[in-house]
Amino acid sequence: MKKVGLCALLLAALYPTPGVWAKANTAELAETHRIEAQIKAKQTSQAETALFNLLRKEEDSVLRPYWFYLLAGLRPSQDDPRNYLHNQRSLSAAYYAWRALKTPAKFCSQDWQILSRLLPTTSVKPTLTDSRQIQERLHCSAGLPESQRLNLAQWLKENRFYWLIPRLLKNPQSNEALFESAQVFIQNQDDAHAYPLLSKLLKQPAKTAQERQWHQQALVQAGLCQARMKNSKNADFWWQQLSPQDQENYPEMLWQKARVTQRQGHQASQILNQLSQNYPQHVRTPEALWILLQEALRPFQPNQIIPLARILLKYHPNADEAPAARYWLARSLETQSGPSQETQKLYQKLAQGPLNQYYTHLGQCHLNHQSCYQRAYPPLKNKPVSLDFLEANPLLKEIAEDAQHEILEVIAPFLSVAPKQEPLLKAYAYLKNKHYFRSIRTLWLVPSRDPEVLSLMYPLLYEREMQKFSQKYALPQALVAGLTWQESMYKADIRSRAGAVGLMQLMPATARETAAKAGLKGFKQTQLTQPEINIQLGSFYLREQLNRWQGDLIPTIASYNAGPGAVSRWKRSFGELEADLFIEQIPYDETRRYVKQVLTHSWVYANLYQE
Repeated sequence: MKKVGLCALLLAALYPTPGVWAKANTAELAETHRIEAQIKAKQTSQAETALFNLLRKEEDSVLRPYWFYLLAGLRPSQDDPRNYLHNQRSLSAAYYAWRALKTPAKFCSQDWQILSRLLPTTSVKPTLTDSRQIQERLHCSAGLPESQRLNLAQWLKENRFYWLIPRLLKNPQSNEALFESAQVFIQNQDDAHAYPLLSKLLKQPAKTAQERQWHQQALVQAGLCQARMKNSKNADFWWQQLSPQDQENYPEMLWQKARVTQRQGHQASQILNQLSQNYPQHVRTPEALWILLQEALRPFQPNQIIPLARILLKYHPNADEAPAARYWLARSLETQSGPSQETQKLYQKLAQGPLNQYYTHLGQCHLNHQSCYQRAYPPLKNKPVSLDFLEANPLLKEIAEDAQHEILEVIAPFLSVAPKQEPLLKAYAYLKNKHYFRSIRTLWLVPSRDPEVLSLMYPLLYEREMQKFSQKYALPQALVAGLTWQESMYKADIRSRAGAVGLMQLMPATARETAAKAGLKGFKQTQLTQPEINIQLGSFYLREQLNRWQGDLIPTIASYNAGPGAVSRWKRSFGELEADLFIEQIPYDETRRYVKQVLTHSWVYANLYQE
């Protein structure tokens, strides 16, 4: 199967006059923009002619998918774009998807039927960026067989539009449709809707290995629904049908049972121990061991931590919980016997981890015999963001920096770039076009030490305002930047469910009080979406908390999230604790994560942008 890609770009590496190559391809982008202007001016006939001319002449252009995208909205009469697809299934599926989504919502065509048949046969699926386009057209799939609607459901799942799946699979009948619909409700803890679907699934015969697996998973989830609805007898009815010999679903049941038990305010240590001891290789075991390990941190009990951490690292050395286990194993061994070759190796392993991971920095600090929590923060200086692979591809760089980022969104799935380069490319394009939140969200979960990745994940934004108010209120700029990253990912107009507004997420009442103290006259709540005002008030409030806690960063950061009253109670309850132990003992899960993340973001900013 031929795949549309960067053939021209790859050939250019061998081309004797790269300047000519770059100019010619740049001309294609200019022609594409001219066609867009024609479409906007409703000169559809001229636009259609120009697009077909490009398709005939430029078979290997990186912009080819975008030309099909434009034609999908024109419903051309001069020629049929399908004549130029040349059995390229991925591009064909994308073309029918674009046609279906560009057709007015009140009309339904055969495009949905063709698309639903093509999707399972394609290696590259068309990307969805606007859930409303699908939502407004779901009625067009109503007449399709359930098997074809399941193909569309898989497409929605890959694009993370999970909430639309139950509507697409309305009144599900098959085991697969029942299972897929139930998963959405389970994910949202909507047990009232999930349970009837799971019950119906469990009453139907399971003929294939896959259907039997769905049934076993449904037993776990049906019991979970009943347990969360506090029907323990019904929960046991389902869970007792699972065999302890089932190495996948029985331990999953134990995990879910433990979590429900904890949420209902009861101890789950016995269940978690059963899971970790009997099923040490199960995917849930690292989480179970980490919960048990956290309990052993409150108070600090090295004798209990050491065996738990060793089991986790033996069976799951690369799990998300492994860095925490590695760190607390080293700390526990040091507490018992002092520094050793083993603790040194554990800290070295941690220090080699991703720089956007909390325990990496703790490992580095221990190796350097310094405190991570009392470190000096250097002044920051911005650096231009660049990607090496873009410097070798001038057309692709121009497209990425183009104000019309829709082009990149359309062509990205078809580019012949390395898997890790596609999200970098998207993040770069969003950043260059000042879509900061979308840029960061493209990469924010990627663990990395790569400076290219980190510079896109941690852009130094609103530098003038950050420097001004960091200096005015004697704050480390890296701390203000890291806290802003955590609060809003630099989305200036963001509003939380609780009502917090702007870059540093200030509650209106707190903002009014802070504005008065900061001498900001004539302050209005609507100004909180203005970066300069928000950063000034957020920085002033952060300085207040730092003064309250006499320069101690940990309670300062915790107070910004949970309030100083809660932090005061914790400090009285905990007594004198080392900083790392204080953080682990914070009883609010959100605040514990928040403190670790703000510290990590601040440390990354300090490493990336120190002068």
